[in-house]
Amino acid sequence: MRLIGKSELHALARTKDKDLRAAVLALCAELEAANWRAFSEVETAYPFAASSDPRVTIDLDERHCAVVTFNFEVGMALVEFAGPAASLKRKRSAS
Repeated sequence: MRLIGKSELHALARTKDKDLRAAVLALCAELEAANWRAFSEVETAYPFAASSDPRVTIDLDERHCAVVTFNFEVGMALVEFAGPAASLKRKRSAS
């Protein structure tokens, strides 16, 4: 899939936490290599992620997550958010 918003993930990968960096880089690689055609395939790939078609929230570690929205018609994954889960909760409650 074409990955849009990769800079969100790369900014998070600049952390000193090696495990978090590895999780972020793995997610980038998985998303770019994917050729999903339906949301059910995303749910199969990330069974523990919180999902609501077309959006999925993937935990990267205990404190960080990434929110990705998919457009299967054009083969695109859009990173809407990558960072501390607490920041995402604050952002959503402010909306």
